[in-house]
Amino acid sequence: MSYQELPSESTFEWLHDRISVQYSQGFWQGELADDELKFTVTPNLPISAKFVVIDYSEYFFVNGSNWQGILGLGYQSIAEEGIEPFWETYIDEHNFEDIFSLGLCGLQSKSKIELQDSDEAQGVLTLGGADSSKFVGAMQYTPIVRTTYFEVVIMDMKVDGQSLGLDCKEYNFPRTIVDSGTTNLRLPRRVFDRVVAELAKDSVSSVVGHQRAFWEGNEVICWEPPEEKFDLFPSLSVSLMHSSSNESHPSYFEMTIVPEQYLSPVIFTDETLSEEAKCYRFSISASQDGTILGSTFMEGFYVKFDRSKKQIGFALSVCTKYASLNKPPTVGAVRTLDQSEVGDNFNPPFNLMECKFNMYEPNERPILVAAYVLISIACLCLLPLLVTFIHGQLLECGGYDDDDKDQLIE
Repeated sequence: MSYQELPSESTFEWLHDRISVQYSQGFWQGELADDELKFTVTPNLPISAKFVVIDYSEYFFVNGSNWQGILGLGYQSIAEEGIEPFWETYIDEHNFEDIFSLGLCGLQSKSKIELQDSDEAQGVLTLGGADSSKFVGAMQYTPIVRTTYFEVVIMDMKVDGQSLGLDCKEYNFPRTIVDSGTTNLRLPRRVFDRVVAELAKDSVSSVVGHQRAFWEGNEVICWEPPEEKFDLFPSLSVSLMHSSSNESHPSYFEMTIVPEQYLSPVIFTDETLSEEAKCYRFSISASQDGTILGSTFMEGFYVKFDRSKKQIGFALSVCTKYASLNKPPTVGAVRTLDQSEVGDNFNPPFNLMECKFNMYEPNERPILVAAYVLISIACLCLLPLLVTFIHGQLLECGGYDDDDKDQLIE
């Protein structure tokens, strides 16, 4: 049955409104509808939810993925006007905690899996909280600094343990968001170029050579089994401001992703390759919309979106134990920034919130003060003209002669 052919008793209703959504990479469009929705697991309480039946998209769904849609769990502030997002509706009607958690297990498709069919090796979405059985070790939290997208603050980035040495505002230009709906790890152009320059050094050049097209995502690299060349590629680390950070105790934690995360497997045929050859594309790309910690970055972690406390938690996913990795990704302990750490290649502000880029969110108070000053000056300049005008009108209306005018002036 197609979505146009519905039984008369159906709760589905077309709302006769066409919606189009543009992303940093790709877009989709379709017709707005309303229907009763409930989950097949407990709690399966129904809600009346609005959604879009997507009938056209470009550069959005990954080719061959068989994905059929996207569940938006963002804030009301970025939703279409007059449309309440699904999650807002659900927590309002069923008194859920405003928390959801996501564990992506994409690493299982990038390396040998010991228990490929195990439920424990699959991705998971937890609504209303977090599932402690899905992660190991401590969960570290970073604050959500704007409630539009899930915006966070990066303090530093490292390749193979060495800081890129950029001003921390550059990592967050114009913002940094956590978004599972974006496939790649996307970086501002200057940051991307610096990362590529560091990744392309030494042993990696023996695999990739000087193929700029590979680093731009336009070509792939392949190797024949039993060769595994992941160990030739360095790790990439991102330091996020910790939720406890303040000016007195600036604190952060470091997350490290491994080559198996930023090299994604692709299907590639070439007469020079055997059927067993493995090919990969570079899953870090340049962005004009700031840093996006997409699914490439999130794989291997269990991520808790705690909207009630305006923070995002990261912990190591249990999925990683089912993937044969040279080294697993890591979530480091909380560290307090001290003067001994600051150097030529690492010089963040001690108030880590200053790393947030603020150009598009001006402080309104100075603008209001300046506006009041200008209005006051304008009033003072206009006052003599106003007095002269009123005086002239009185003289004209009273029909005074010259002697009367002199007496009035006196």
